[in-house]
Amino acid sequence: SDILFIESDRNYITVVTQNQKLSYIDSLKNWKLKLPENNFIQVHKSFIINRKFVDKLSGNLLFIKDNKIPIGRTYKQELLKALGV
Repeated sequence: SDILFIESDRNYITVVTQNQKLSYIDSLKNWKLKLPENNFIQVHKSFIINRKFVDKLSGNLLFIKDNKIPIGRTYKQELLKALGV
C-alpha cells in the first residue's frame, strides 16, 4: 500500500515507496502479475504506477510526489480510462 511506482531497468526493478527505494533482480512482468489490478496499472514499458498516488497528468507525463513518469503511447488510452479522464 506504500508503493508509489515500480521502475524496470533491464533485469532489475526498483520499487519506490513513500520512504525508500528497493532494488531487486526481477522482471516488471512478474510484479504486474502479483500486484492488485484495481490499484496498479502499467503506464510505460518500464513503469507500473499506483493509481492512488497520481498527483497530476500533463501530456505524456504523470506526476507522483516529486517524480515524473513517462506515459507510453500504447498504454495511454487504458490509463485515461482507469483514471476516469
